[in-house]
Amino acid sequence: MKEFYRSSLFLAGLTLMFYSCDSDNDNTAIPTLEEVEYIVVDANTTDVPVKPGKYDEVDGIFRYTENHFFTSGTPSRFTIDKGYFMASYSGKDTNGPHVPLQSSNINGQAMCTEVYINNICDTSRPSTSWNLYGKQHEVRNLKWEYLNSDKSKGYRVEMTDVPEAAKWHVVPTRISFDEDIRFEFERNSVKDSIIVGLLIVPKEGIGKVLPSPSINRTRQIGYLVKPGETSFTVTKERLASLSQSALGMPTAADSVFLNLRTTRYVIKVIDNREILISYIVDEFKPVTVDWKID
Repeated sequence: MKEFYRSSLFLAGLTLMFYSCDSDNDNTAIPTLEEVEYIVVDANTTDVPVKPGKYDEVDGIFRYTENHFFTSGTPSRFTIDKGYFMASYSGKDTNGPHVPLQSSNINGQAMCTEVYINNICDTSRPSTSWNLYGKQHEVRNLKWEYLNSDKSKGYRVEMTDVPEAAKWHVVPTRISFDEDIRFEFERNSVKDSIIVGLLIVPKEGIGKVLPSPSINRTRQIGYLVKPGETSFTVTKERLASLSQSALGMPTAADSVFLNLRTTRYVIKVIDNREILISYIVDEFKPVTVDWKID
């Protein structure tokens, strides 16, 4: 359900009016962020059934990831300690003048346009690409706000029924890429999707101060678990196929982590556009790898 409210800040009832100095020019001043009317979007429900094939058909994709593996701010470092998040939005610039977005923020923190480089966050330009790395709030509710391109209308997307992380049941402590890897876990909700996988990080980047929240050649491999199932086996044949893929087979120069990912997907129709919203919770576990020695 959507409800409208005025998010205006007035001092002592004073209303600010703007007029053009040119009487022949009827330009109207662009409203400030505080004067925009927001539409509240309830992201606890989906407007459109979520199917894997829909991901390529939507107009925009928003992701919020708890327990992200890079810290925020200055300096940025790799970590698997819980408490950090990453949020991103990517959208098509082909659906009318209301795209791209303006003034996008997460739980009150400004997102950055384009790419986050050298800890500089640009929030000044409209864009179809936004991101933010931050420290996870104690309250796990999601509030994503943004304005349309001319700042005439704003949207506040709220999710309070956020997913709880699936729980590891059996966690391997040692793995070999010549053997199957078996994941066993406990689900918390039938509404959530589960992905099991590997996080592969070059050892040379771990522990270093980073100019941006990334380490070159870091990659994630994921396998979607069927609904209702509580175990998944990554076969040695699947692992062997990594050497033929763009991801490449991990080597002794990499650190490897297992990941149990819980995701809540909804699609909201906002201003006649379908936006896929994903709330993700990662659970990383380090493992020792028995590397094959030729």
